Amino acid sequence: MLTADVNEAIEFSHKSISDLGALLSSILAQSAEGTAAHNLAGIGTYLADDYSSVIESMSANIQEANSEAI
Repeated sequence: MLTADVNEAIEFSHKSISDLGALLSSILAQSAEGTAAHNLAGIGTYLADDYSSVIESMSANIQEANSEAI
């Protein structure tokens, strides 16, 4: 069960890094247009929302696995 959680976290990290790379590329392209500041503010929200939900899910799964092991 924990192996599946680790694999899920790794897969999510790869997707998130890819998504973040796309966001940063877009922001760099928009910086010449003067619209980058608004998009930079969205990066923190993106990271906080996505990563907090994954961490909560993993934590619940680990607690469940620990209670089953006892």
